[in-house]
Amino acid sequence: GNSSPEEELQILLEFKASLSTTKNNTFESWTSEGRSACSFAGIKCDSTGSVSELDLTDSGLSGTIPFRSLCRLPSLSRLSLGSNLLSGSITVGLLNCTSLRRLDLGFNYLAGDVPGLASLNELRVLNLSDNALTGLFPWGSLGNLTDLEVLSLGDNFFDPSPFPEVVVKFAKFTWLFLSDCNLRGEIPSSIRNLTHLVDLELADNFFTGGITAEIARLRNLRQLELYNNSLTGSLPPGFGNLSNLAYLDASMNLLKGDLSELRSLKNLVSLQLFVNGFSGEVPLELGNFRYLTTLGLYSNRLTGMLPPKLGSVSEFEHIDVWDNFFTGEIPPDMCRKGKMRRLLTGDNKFTGKIPDSYANCSSLVRLRVRNNSLNGVVPARLWGLPNLEIIDLAFNRFEGPVSAAIGEAKPLNYLLLNNNFFSGKLPDITGARWLYLQYMDVSHNQLTGTLSPHLGESRTLVYLLMAGNQLSGHIPDCWRRMENLTFLDLSSNNLTGRIPSTMGSMVGLHTLHLNNNSFTGRFPLSLRKCQGLVTIDLGENRFHGEVPPWIGDSFPALKILRLRANRFSGGIPPQLFRLAALQLLDLADNELAGSIPRSVGNLTAMAIRRQQRDDLDRNTFGYSDSVSLMWKGEMSSFKRTLSLVRGIDLSCNFLSHEIPSELTNLSGLVYLNLSRNDLTGSIPSAIGNLDLIESLDLSRNQLSGAVPPSIASLTFLDSLDLSSNNLSGRIPSGNQLQTLDPSVYAGNDGLCGPPLPNKCSDHLERSTDVEENRDGDEIIWLYLGTGHGFVVGFWGFIGLLSFKRRWRLAFFRSMDKVLSRLSIGLKR
Repeated sequence: GNSSPEEELQILLEFKASLSTTKNNTFESWTSEGRSACSFAGIKCDSTGSVSELDLTDSGLSGTIPFRSLCRLPSLSRLSLGSNLLSGSITVGLLNCTSLRRLDLGFNYLAGDVPGLASLNELRVLNLSDNALTGLFPWGSLGNLTDLEVLSLGDNFFDPSPFPEVVVKFAKFTWLFLSDCNLRGEIPSSIRNLTHLVDLELADNFFTGGITAEIARLRNLRQLELYNNSLTGSLPPGFGNLSNLAYLDASMNLLKGDLSELRSLKNLVSLQLFVNGFSGEVPLELGNFRYLTTLGLYSNRLTGMLPPKLGSVSEFEHIDVWDNFFTGEIPPDMCRKGKMRRLLTGDNKFTGKIPDSYANCSSLVRLRVRNNSLNGVVPARLWGLPNLEIIDLAFNRFEGPVSAAIGEAKPLNYLLLNNNFFSGKLPDITGARWLYLQYMDVSHNQLTGTLSPHLGESRTLVYLLMAGNQLSGHIPDCWRRMENLTFLDLSSNNLTGRIPSTMGSMVGLHTLHLNNNSFTGRFPLSLRKCQGLVTIDLGENRFHGEVPPWIGDSFPALKILRLRANRFSGGIPPQLFRLAALQLLDLADNELAGSIPRSVGNLTAMAIRRQQRDDLDRNTFGYSDSVSLMWKGEMSSFKRTLSLVRGIDLSCNFLSHEIPSELTNLSGLVYLNLSRNDLTGSIPSAIGNLDLIESLDLSRNQLSGAVPPSIASLTFLDSLDLSSNNLSGRIPSGNQLQTLDPSVYAGNDGLCGPPLPNKCSDHLERSTDVEENRDGDEIIWLYLGTGHGFVVGFWGFIGLLSFKRRWRLAFFRSMDKVLSRLSIGLKR
């Protein structure tokens, strides 16, 4: 019934009292002091003075909506409370608002079930989107809302249901937003009835089947969103008839076929078809679309050239065609209107140079063209574009210098130039200019010069990767401020001198690669402060002195310790084996002596069977940790599978005594190399416990006794070397041991049985044939004579090598080089 102005004033004041707001002016005018409710902010009244509209959209409101009270306003036709912080449920009190034409409760925190809405038969607009509503939506009750034009229910937590057939009966619909509503099944062909639709959004559901060809009848469509479903098939015939379509997003589906239907959609503003299976070429006509600003086609199977005129007539802003098979040159005119912000063409087969026209593209924020076949010199002014946040030119064939203009790119976050042919010195840009630089990868180029002493002023740096260049000189003492640096890779350069003590200031350091340089001195004591280290690689340098025992207590997270090919001496400290996370230990090619500590069995991570990849496999802008290992006789680099590799390499040292039986507790080992030492005793009988091992090298020691039968249970073993020891007895039979090349057992005169030619016997066989003995006497004495000369000469030489350990090491290293040239190793 009707209500008086005083009653309506009281209803509104009750409404105000039930809510709170974060915005002071929301209810400032809502007072009872001689005022009409019609003068309240957000309130409109009809010609009779009755409240007809309540609009407090985006007013900072929180609390629950008192529907029962509000719906006593008899003339209320518009209730707009969207974009607030309202909670609670939609109560049945709402059903008394029978005059409502517009109900907007979107973008709040309403929860619970939605009651049947049949009584709201005046509604033109219903918006409940982006809440936390649950239960099965009362689709059937919508059948009574015959004047409905806008239905917006997306982004809620409704129970699963098929596409609601009731909605295709609303001939007046202009807007249908049902994205993220837990809808299943296929999009019905009856969608063709909604001929007035301007906006159709069905994204983020579970639709299957094809895009119905009937959708082409919706000639008024300006926006069509179908992304993140499981739609199959191709763009249906006639799809090009949607001549008003401006925004099309069918990304993240299972669509395939070509894009020929798009050639007539000349009003397109944004085209998003990424993460599908589309193939063929992009229609040339897109280059003439005057409104096209955004093109997202990444992760498809598209081929051919991009339209050369792309962006030449439109205010183009964004292209992402990453991960396709595009060829030809990058279209030169996409920044012709000066609006382009993102140029993302990585993981394709583009050729040619970066067009000079982009050197003037001051709007450019992201330039990412990695992993193509681009070449030439990068335009000098391109480096210094004032809004650049990302320069990613990695894995191409660029050459020439890095321009000093790069200092003008002050917002720069990521500088990725790795795996090119850039040369000359890096510009000496101080960190004060680059306030935001986090990731710098210039590795694997031809850069020269020394490291800048200003490098340490880049306090935001997290990744600094400069490996594989021709950098020389000392590391500057400049690391005090770099507490955020996590990954440092200076490997494979010509750097010299000692490691500066300020490196210990990098307390966040995770990965340190200084290998393959000419560094000297002892193991850096300053690193003791870097307790988060996971990878330490100081291999192939000239470090000397003992391996410090404190390593075992200072790096609880250490997974990789690689010190190979240095001049470390003394014993292997038992404390090293407290590193419970250690999965790779490489101390090969040093001057270590003494026994292998029995505590080697405490390396917990090496006792763990194969497991999933962990944080050694990182993929931020293409970076993941890597390490080089002597694998099956060849130096190989492990990257993607690194976290699955567990191994120990102590080869080419002066280690003596027995192989500790505790080593066989490490049942997760994939490779073990103890070759070229002075190890004695027998091979541990429980060697078969290492049943994941693929590469086992115990050669060139003084091991004796039988080959343990358990070795036959190593079913993954495909590289074995037991040569040049004093082993004896029958080679165990079973699995692949007899299929290996006989050379893996060579130099063990007491071994017999397949695959060796000499047969085994249980006792000495004495011939009774006098004639045979007499006939063989001459030959036997000949062999004994020449054998005696060889033994004297050989052991004299070996004795000399044993006496001069450095000489012996040099001899075996030179032999290694000869052997590695002859062997064919793992290629990755």
